[in-house]
Amino acid sequence: MTRDGDRWFAVEAARDPVEVMRGRMEALGPVFSDAPELLELESKGVVLRVRLDGREGWCDRRLLARIQRYTLDRLRREIEPVSTAVFLRFLASWQHVAEEDRLDGPRGVAEALGQLAGFEAPAAAWERSILPARVRGYRMGWLDEMTLSGELAWGRLWGSATSPVRVTPLCFVRRDDLDAWLGLAGPGDGGSLSGYARAIRETLAARGAMFHQELARQTALLPEHFEAGLGELLGRGFLTCDSFRGLRQLLVPPSRRRRRVVSEGRWSLLRHGSEAPPDPEFVAQRLLDRYGVVFHRLLARERQPVPWRDLVRVFRTLELRGDVRGGRFVGGFSGEQYARPEAVARLRKIRRRGETTPVQVAAADPLNLTGILTPEPRVSTNARSEVRVG
Repeated sequence: MTRDGDRWFAVEAARDPVEVMRGRMEALGPVFSDAPELLELESKGVVLRVRLDGREGWCDRRLLARIQRYTLDRLRREIEPVSTAVFLRFLASWQHVAEEDRLDGPRGVAEALGQLAGFEAPAAAWERSILPARVRGYRMGWLDEMTLSGELAWGRLWGSATSPVRVTPLCFVRRDDLDAWLGLAGPGDGGSLSGYARAIRETLAARGAMFHQELARQTALLPEHFEAGLGELLGRGFLTCDSFRGLRQLLVPPSRRRRRVVSEGRWSLLRHGSEAPPDPEFVAQRLLDRYGVVFHRLLARERQPVPWRDLVRVFRTLELRGDVRGGRFVGGFSGEQYARPEAVARLRKIRRRGETTPVQVAAADPLNLTGILTPEPRVSTNARSEVRVG
């Protein structure tokens, strides 16, 4: 109970004031006072400063921890778990796939890809299905605008293998966060590159970013060898372009391409060295951006390397700060669950709305959680089928 403690403390000021203050603080709870003994108790770690009703007060450290624990327990009891079907409908809304929540224009493309930052999907799937599902009337030029402006970067972060370009896993990240993502992913495996790929990599390392025609001329490779080298570097996670049009040209079979290729953007190396990995909170915040509600089972398709136990420590800290809510949000799944406050509000809204028509997404879509949150067998991300969400 909060009260003004000045008169209480003044009565026994002539006795051992610091010890009197310590005893009173253990029983009173938060108080507002300017007694000098509080500063000494603060230096000993006995009391902490708190803010209540816009005013600065004091509270015993252990008592404050107990109050905080009771508050968190009360907030957790307020939440009634939803079914998996309701949660999937929430995810469709949260990730802008539901019709009423879809985005518009170039800014919509940036917002959608910012939310999916670090999530890898087959290269061809981004413009074939993932972006059109989230942005009304999607146009390829909108993605080019966002990459050419320097707002978004793309490439392969997780894993290293040579495969056809259309199925090579690629992701988008905000360019401001690129170093953090590269720090998580590590330097990549540069061994056993083919001669074609090595020639392109060495040319870019020596001369920097280059346009398509310029790079082909400098490497002096035959067209088919040049494209094979580009595809290999993409699959190994070493190559990017400052426009998505560079990749788009590689997705079109040579027989269907225009005779004259208009190249906007320059090829460059994605990795330049070893970046320091970011704090685990960086990953925790990106997962909250993507899902709103986070628990261990939900992350089965995520490739980021931070262990769940480290993420849980971050989520607990964020809960103590009031940035996230902890509780049982989705029934049927074990372990701790955490959510953004605005996600909890939307989850309740979706539950009150009742059943709606499920949306269909491509198997490569991040919302393909079939076999992860549902009892059906998992559907490969390279399958051309669609899955139901909700």
